[in-house]
Amino acid sequence: MQCDCLRKFSPTCNQADCQYRCALTRNGTSCYCSDGFKVAQDGKSCEDFDECSVYGTCSQMCTNNNASYMCECVEGYLMQPDNKSCKAKNGKR
Repeated sequence: MQCDCLRKFSPTCNQADCQYRCALTRNGTSCYCSDGFKVAQDGKSCEDFDECSVYGTCSQMCTNNNASYMCECVEGYLMQPDNKSCKAKNGKR
């Protein structure tokens, strides 16, 4: 006997009314968002995720943008190839 589980559970995701996408989990359905966004308190819609709030995202200055962020260096420092860390122009970190 074969279970047609996808058909059985698919309407559940359709009913979840997620703004971006829905995933079937062991505990039911769960909404998720594209990169740079997080699921809002309503559990359905997506809102910007502030990457700058995570310690270490940038070594000096961080500017949060919609679904993204940008690191910058203070005067006298140069942005490194990783676009996150800064190095002093005279070679010191």
